[in-house]
Amino acid sequence: AESTVKTVPRVILLMAIHRDGPDLYRVCVQAQPGEGESVLPERLALNLLDAQQTILATGMAEQGDTFIQLPYFQGAISEAFEIEMVLEDNVHNEAFVI
Repeated sequence: AESTVKTVPRVILLMAIHRDGPDLYRVCVQAQPGEGESVLPERLALNLLDAQQTILATGMAEQGDTFIQLPYFQGAISEAFEIEMVLEDNVHNEAFVI
């Protein structure tokens, strides 16, 4: 039997953080195509999760998208959140603390 290896497209996760007050920050999260890619894979989901793994915001790539972005959100110093990227049966989570 022949085996085929399916490669997962490369995706870059970008984050911009702006200070809105002494202990308050505004965060922007974007997914962009990685090296060697010109568009995001169709149906790539980008999710913002809170500490209880509840989805607070989501973005979904459509055909030909060069980036997807979550709505800006605010957080306080030491507040934890996760960014989850999902493509078919591939799930990748990254944990962050402000």
